[in-house]
Amino acid sequence: QPIHYGGGCGGQPGERRNRDCSEACPSACRRARRPHGGSESRFPQRGRTGQGCGTDRTGCRVTGRTGRDVSYAAGFALGLAGEASRAEALAAKLDKAYPEDTQVQATYVPTLRALAALSRNDPRAAIEFLEANRRYELGIPPLAFNHYYGNLYPVYVRGLAYLALKQGSEAVGEFKRLLDHPSHYAGDPVEAAARFQLVRAWLAAGNREEAKKANREFLLMWKNASPDLPLLKQAKIDSGRL
Repeated sequence: QPIHYGGGCGGQPGERRNRDCSEACPSACRRARRPHGGSESRFPQRGRTGQGCGTDRTGCRVTGRTGRDVSYAAGFALGLAGEASRAEALAAKLDKAYPEDTQVQATYVPTLRALAALSRNDPRAAIEFLEANRRYELGIPPLAFNHYYGNLYPVYVRGLAYLALKQGSEAVGEFKRLLDHPSHYAGDPVEAAARFQLVRAWLAAGNREEAKKANREFLLMWKNASPDLPLLKQAKIDSGRL
């Protein structure tokens, strides 16, 4: 069940995180709360997930009885932590187990495969995978319906792919489309992640003034946040550079 906590997970203070995700892959989720510096920053850090992450081939405690939502949440954390093969293994498991499930086929599987492609520095492939989600991107996936987070994640990942391609205007469009639907992301850390990445997207688009504005808005929203949150610290560093 979702639990509420004070600060962390790359989101705003008081947001919730899902206990299933933390228990499924604690190391990956810990990395998901640490931003990666530079132009490729994102709310979960790409990189190694470390030791002791789990017991099965994917490295997470995801058993044969685990449902689609937990598998997707764990795969998403692993994908953003740079564990491409593990994310792909969960995508393949979902693909096989739910061949006629629209949201699994249009959201869960493409998103995990897109994250794996990003981890392998193939953002064009990531964008191609996410085309399957275009017609459903404003729908409510089961993860969001049951656990109140997970909406618009494919849009966010597409924005990261455009950033990796240095297509700033397209990245701005993806992050702004996400942020234009507050009822979809209320309380979800993806809002903070998108606002954080929007600064980089504006810079990639060659618009420093909009980047400064986006950074100011981010810092204003987080003015009462714990000062040691990594995402906030990075945003303050960005502010000085802007």
